Amino acid sequence: MLLLLLLLLLLLLLLLLLLLLLLLLLLLLLLLLLLLLLLLLLLLLPLLLLLLLLLLLLLLLLLLLVLLLLVLLPPPPPPPPPPPRLLLLLLLLLPLQLLLYHYYYY
Repeated sequence: MLLLLLLLLLLLLLLLLLLLLLLLLLLLLLLLLLLLLLLLLLLLLPLLLLLLLLLLLLLLLLLLLVLLLLVLLPPPPPPPPPPPRLLLLLLLLLPLQLLLYHYYYY
């Protein structure tokens, strides 16, 4: 009976050890993957920086082009002056005036 218990304990210990080993292996694999990802990022970093630099250069060029166009193009003509408000009011009231005139004289 005691021997059976000892065997069971040994088996449990072995299982625990195996589980620990598996966990360690998984951790090592994760670390390796992280290292690989970091290496990839370091390899792609100059390319990304170059792309960012090109994008900034393009933006600067676009800004310079817009500024050049603003300087070279003539200023837009001033908007026409708005019609006098009184005239506009009279034009709006003309149908009413005509109607009143019609009813007043007929």
